[in-house]
Amino acid sequence: MLFNRRRRENVPIATASTSGNVPEATVAEATPQRNEESTEAQKDAVIRIPRNARPGAFFSTPSPDEGVILKVKCPDGGQPGQMIKVKWTPPQGRCQGIVIIPSGIQPGATFMASHNGNKYRVTCPPNAQAGSKLRILLGSNMSPKGKTRWVAATAPSVEPEEDLMWTVDGCSVLVRNASASVAKEIRFQFPSSLSTQPAKTEKAWTPTTESWQRLFHVNDENFQWHRVSDQDKRNQEKCFVPRLNKGTLELVPVKEAVGIQYSFKDPANGQEIANYEDVLHFQRKHIKAKHDFLQNLCSRLLLSAVAGASVRRSHFLEDSMNIIMGLPNADIERWWKVRVVNQPGQNESGGTRAWIQELIEKLMDPNLGMWKRIGTSAEFEPDPSFQGTPGRSWEDYYIVFGRAVGRAFVLGYPLPTLKCSDLIYKYLSGYPLGMNDLRKMDASLHTSLTYFQALSDENELEKFLAMSLLTFSLPAEAANGGTEDIPLVPGGATKKVTVENFQEFHEAVFRHCLLERVRPQLQALVAGFRSVLPDENLSWLLQPDELQVCLGGFPSLGVEEWKSLTFYRGEFSAVGDEHPQIRWFWQMIHEMDYMTKVKMICWLRGVDEFVVHRKGLDVFGHRFGVTVTRRGTGGTKKYPFAGGCHLQTILEIPMFQSVEEMKRAFVFIISTCTDACWNE
Repeated sequence: MLFNRRRRENVPIATASTSGNVPEATVAEATPQRNEESTEAQKDAVIRIPRNARPGAFFSTPSPDEGVILKVKCPDGGQPGQMIKVKWTPPQGRCQGIVIIPSGIQPGATFMASHNGNKYRVTCPPNAQAGSKLRILLGSNMSPKGKTRWVAATAPSVEPEEDLMWTVDGCSVLVRNASASVAKEIRFQFPSSLSTQPAKTEKAWTPTTESWQRLFHVNDENFQWHRVSDQDKRNQEKCFVPRLNKGTLELVPVKEAVGIQYSFKDPANGQEIANYEDVLHFQRKHIKAKHDFLQNLCSRLLLSAVAGASVRRSHFLEDSMNIIMGLPNADIERWWKVRVVNQPGQNESGGTRAWIQELIEKLMDPNLGMWKRIGTSAEFEPDPSFQGTPGRSWEDYYIVFGRAVGRAFVLGYPLPTLKCSDLIYKYLSGYPLGMNDLRKMDASLHTSLTYFQALSDENELEKFLAMSLLTFSLPAEAANGGTEDIPLVPGGATKKVTVENFQEFHEAVFRHCLLERVRPQLQALVAGFRSVLPDENLSWLLQPDELQVCLGGFPSLGVEEWKSLTFYRGEFSAVGDEHPQIRWFWQMIHEMDYMTKVKMICWLRGVDEFVVHRKGLDVFGHRFGVTVTRRGTGGTKKYPFAGGCHLQTILEIPMFQSVEEMKRAFVFIISTCTDACWNE
């Protein structure tokens, strides 16, 4: 089956083995002369390294002469487009089948064949012709874990080695044109379980400010970052993925980022409890369902608890630092049991949840000095000037902070006092960083770089660079308030920016602003966060906005809290809650589940779901009003209307005959209207 993953061994130079993950049947020969138990010596093949391959990574490619799919490890120093020679061993010990080549099929062409109720794509070998019998190998490792079906991805033209994004049953995947010619159709297999278990009718929640998503690549059998938005394609080459490599935090170009293979195993018996199919299901869910799925998965991945510990309230921060930094490596990923006690002999004042929440609150305290506010916003970033406290280095504090946040993520504890910048969440989730992130950090630098980059005429660019006297250094005011210019490269103060090295300058500025100036702090924080996860891939399941929502906690959307913001107008003002229409309205709200309430508020306020998850009922402004609608004629009078301003939200409802009629009207309006009838 295409998606089953096999163990990949370390091999010298570029050794290939036939892949059992291929939907096509691998052709043995045109005449049935091979014995099932026979063995063959290794064969040589010359192949081209495909696009996106990098040294040390595996890629799949067809064998030039036999139509067998080879899985190859890219050698050190290998470059895309380079021809390399590989050795591979023909398949052995597989069951065999006989098929007849249909009429009209020429050598090298592919056709569909059936065997024992399963369909296979077969490549006609050079020494075969239409009407003759063909022996094919049907390896047992090709048996799918679940049922699959063939899917055809069509496009006007797909260049060789080009990736095509295709949506199947609500799941977006990447498919590569592995042929040597332009294709208009690419066929691949897809799990049937995703068809038999469709997503809920609610539209899956998608971040509104981000344009990258991790999609499953059918050919490479892993999840890769892909820009799903067509906007700003020119800056796609200048996006980098944060990666923690042997304790060192670095930024890697998106094209060189390693794909992720999700396979979560039970630590007790080693059995797989979630794989790529579960992740594909996961990606179609809304944020609340994703949160619940993660908590269930984490509970199965965590090992037994470590011995309990106590924290004295009078020495809260000191004791907490000692406990977390004193944990052996073998116990970091286990359950933590910590209680907070007031004084000896008194009852404990909080368990593990309260302890972690209070610890984050104290570490975020501005008086401690770990964080500094970004401009006038309510978000904070690490402060490079923080030196720690007597007995504890600054590095210990950021490691403890990362571990506490990671433990809250695993256990599902909300952290309402967590006010980190968007950049922190992108580093924790491994999300690509681009020019928009630079704009948030330093708007003036972003404006200057964007202006120079927009100059299409090299002569004009050279003229402006000469006038600006730019060097590979940043002025003090753009370098965190220092007193001296900061060189971006060795000798940067005297290295002038020219047309030839402008892209180098652009990347140097990007790396400094988004990483280098706070690298030690970010490195300690990310390392601490990853160290407590039972599987580091857990944080990579979420987008940055989704991770922020899960860590911040979901707001309460209770009816009583909603009522406290509500006032009534018109016919409802005299009796208020006692009016039948109002009673029906609150009854309907009370019966809604969490996500339906979220969608209701999205329609009422004309905002996206992320805003509701972040602000809760505060999104309404100061007040929420309900009145009788006087709008529309005929059938339009049957539906509600929402409007207002930044200070209040007004809902106008018609006079319904029953609560069932009201429910039908609201279900229809919130499921069909994306922006509501919103008037500012």
